[in-house]
Amino acid sequence: AKACNPAALWAIVGATVAHEAPQELADFMLLVSKAGWSWKVAVLANSLTALPAAIIGSIISYEVEVSSNLQGLLLAFGGGVYLFVATTELASTMMHLGDKPTIASSLMRIGFFVLGATLIGLVLLEHGHCGAPEPEGAAGGGDDGHGHGR
Repeated sequence: AKACNPAALWAIVGATVAHEAPQELADFMLLVSKAGWSWKVAVLANSLTALPAAIIGSIISYEVEVSSNLQGLLLAFGGGVYLFVATTELASTMMHLGDKPTIASSLMRIGFFVLGATLIGLVLLEHGHCGAPEPEGAAGGGDDGHGHGR
């Protein structure tokens, strides 16, 4: 994504930030409300655990050359992990929050899950493929033969 399609890179960055910001806020809230930490200690702990991982991940992803096939496999694997964890570990907990969950609250939670999955999926709508420039007059159009956008 970094070499041939900056728009795809920024879409991935945006989806990652949209996922991580509420996640870090939720971590902070748990540290303060359930663990009883002061907000200063919770902010420090959250920063010390989140920032190094983000910085190291950014450096590795920028410095390591990855083929388009491997990049696609890694993105698909990551998406599968998110979906697996969401459906097997979080869905049952999410559906039974509170003393007496109502149908309306359960539908709202499912709706937010679907909204989140949809927003992540929107990143894939205008994806491009990296490749060598095609010779003048060649048929195709750089889509590796699977006709996106036609």
